[in-house]
Amino acid sequence: MNEQEHVPMQEEHAEEHSPETSQQEKGGKESRLTWIVVGVVAVLVIIAGVVFYLQGEQGQPVEQPAEVDLQEVVTINDPKVKSCEDFEYDTDMYIEALNTGNVQLCQCITENEELKNTCINGTADAIKMQNAVMAMNATLCEEITEESTKAYCVQVVEDGITYFKENDPQALANKRMNAHDEAAITDYEALLEGEPDNLTNLLNLTLAYAEKGLREQEQGGDQIPYVEKALETIEKALAISATSSEVYRVEAYVYEIQPDLVKALELYDKALEIDPENILAYAGKGHVQRMIGLLPEALESFNKAAELDTEDREAVIYTNLCSLLYTKGDFEEAVKNCLKVRANEASDNVYKVSALRSLAEIAMANGDAEAAEAYLTEAVAIKPDESNIYILWATLDILKKDYSASEEHARTAVANNPTSARAQLALSRALYMQDRYEESIGIAEAGLALVDSDVSLLIPSKDAVTKELYYSIAFNYYEMDDTANYEKYSQLAEEAFISEQQ
Repeated sequence: MNEQEHVPMQEEHAEEHSPETSQQEKGGKESRLTWIVVGVVAVLVIIAGVVFYLQGEQGQPVEQPAEVDLQEVVTINDPKVKSCEDFEYDTDMYIEALNTGNVQLCQCITENEELKNTCINGTADAIKMQNAVMAMNATLCEEITEESTKAYCVQVVEDGITYFKENDPQALANKRMNAHDEAAITDYEALLEGEPDNLTNLLNLTLAYAEKGLREQEQGGDQIPYVEKALETIEKALAISATSSEVYRVEAYVYEIQPDLVKALELYDKALEIDPENILAYAGKGHVQRMIGLLPEALESFNKAAELDTEDREAVIYTNLCSLLYTKGDFEEAVKNCLKVRANEASDNVYKVSALRSLAEIAMANGDAEAAEAYLTEAVAIKPDESNIYILWATLDILKKDYSASEEHARTAVANNPTSARAQLALSRALYMQDRYEESIGIAEAGLALVDSDVSLLIPSKDAVTKELYYSIAFNYYEMDDTANYEKYSQLAEEAFISEQQ
């Protein structure tokens, strides 16, 4: 699980592009560059697609997923991206990009590289300021590159916090909660001192504790104290209303973080027994099903949630549908769902970032590096501490053969989530491409030690990531002319692949 966006999209596996085959056919590092890139952009279609195939309805196989290669798999008709031909002058595109927060328009500026870079940085700064103000979080202002804009952002946020504390502390708590800011914990605790039986605030405080626990776990800390606080708080909510579907839905979420996925599923089902139209309970159930590898069932749960969500308000549904449908090989419907999240200005930023990351991955599969980079730039502007963005960006850098940038992005991914095995894999690959073989092996070994406890990995993908880490070690030994270790780790990778298929 990852910051409850629930959709790590780039778990690694590419049977058709195995490293050993590439090495035999072409030899040398350039052949394995294709393995690294395609291994990322093809992953959902191959890994989880196999699970879909094995878990067809009533035991019958469903359609096998299509292969993905570095060519256009689906056209991304993004309504937020106007055609370059719609503008006569570069300055018009620059102004439109700033006004709409659309980084992709900056890519249309081709005759003035300085203006293009100014456009990208200025638009990203505008997005960062908007998010800082919406979240009432001055820390987010620090990511802004232009100093006067940064100072203005800090002042606006500080003035806003002062106003809300004096006039509407409930609104401040809600803003911070919606932004997944742990400062919401203190806000709700203070509000509940004056109104201890406020059910909505109890549920929000429960969620805030649980999310804090998740962040602690991702940073290598202990989530248990926050899970315990969340369970204590939900007991207070149950004492007020033991027949509330929403109370059981929130309790289920806490057990996801603990994690006790069996208990979480039971509680989501209980929430749906009480209220069969609880949209977020269906979404939560779908996420747990996805975590344990029940992908057809997860798709059914999210489709039911989408059917009930007649106004397309809940971004969590469509982010997950995007990823699941891409997994299944239904690329057009996948893109439609991601664009639905992107088009909704009210979408939770966690899910918006996940959708942008998915679109970047699809753009990479299309071979469109510029579009992929634009989506990732926008994602980082919204959520600069999201490890998965940098993991994908590190792979994009390898596609562009900018290996030092790949290392920089991979190290940022590791810093943001030290417990991520895929971040270590990205760093290992970046070091390998720079001929730093001993370092690469050490990083890959560190990744192997993290796989079992990595909460950002879906259970079915753990063997796949293990396989890729072993292959990364094998490749390094190959370059070092260590045949024995090359064969040893290639064999371990193949054994992980066999385990993955079972």
